[in-house]
Amino acid sequence: MEGTKVKDDLYEIDINSMGDEERRSLYQQLLLQAGPNVGENVTQPFKSVRPEPGYCIKMKDESGKKLFINVCRSKDLPKPKDITEKELEQIIQSDAPMFRVPMSLGEPHAELDNSGNACTVYDIMINTEFYDKVQGSEIFKQFLLMVIFEGVESKYELVIDRESAHILRNKKYLGKSVESHNIRTTAKPAIMELDSPADNSGISPKSNKQTSLIEEVDSHSLGKGEEPMFQIIREPVEGHPEFLVCEVQLGGVKSSRSIMLDIGEDRIVLNTSPALYHMDVFLPFSITQDDVGSQFNTESKVLTITLPVQPL
Repeated sequence: MEGTKVKDDLYEIDINSMGDEERRSLYQQLLLQAGPNVGENVTQPFKSVRPEPGYCIKMKDESGKKLFINVCRSKDLPKPKDITEKELEQIIQSDAPMFRVPMSLGEPHAELDNSGNACTVYDIMINTEFYDKVQGSEIFKQFLLMVIFEGVESKYELVIDRESAHILRNKKYLGKSVESHNIRTTAKPAIMELDSPADNSGISPKSNKQTSLIEEVDSHSLGKGEEPMFQIIREPVEGHPEFLVCEVQLGGVKSSRSIMLDIGEDRIVLNTSPALYHMDVFLPFSITQDDVGSQFNTESKVLTITLPVQPL
């Protein structure tokens, strides 16, 4: 494989110009920086859940465009920690809220409002028991609305006019039928984000976890995106490899939080939310799943997956 290169934030490294020990050290460094990922069976990483309708919120975005949010409920989602109204008040007043609500945010869908005009509808799903608790408390109801708006704004990069928002009477759901959510049934491998370099290696790992009132339960669109461009490099080139390095071009992805990666013993399955990309690739060698590392460079939009190969 003449001319094989591994991309770094600042430069490309020609691995053919390296000795065996240098190449091995490079890939071990990538693994250490990415951190260990837990491998899992990729045959059924998601399950389809059709929630029960709850209520519908009508609002506008900052440009005046009409939007709707369907608040749905399901027992299949975990419930948040059980706290009192007084505890919630203290949390809201604190500088760093530590109470998070598990929530599934589905893909937006186009519908017609009562006037026959086209509009965009967002579906969210929360735990049934928590939903019932919220209905009996004004402070929990307002808190949930704040969490919902934060989640939709963050995921879909829009700004909601909070003053225009109101819950519709006698309207449990806007749409022909309640949309299903595909929620993750297995743990997702941790993907480290790389942005600007901060040390001599040119690699600066950044956790993709942010302080938020939301703990989003990964939902996966029923649709599949296009297959991204990718390449798989083996190291060493001759004989039984010690590593496979897969580089995937994800030009439309802005954050590692949008990437759903599942690593099997000899398979890589990748999806993004929204469904821009879908990749399902079988590998020519068996992988040590527990030692897999992955990094997403937010500047180059390249996901690098380092896969240790099981020895003979």
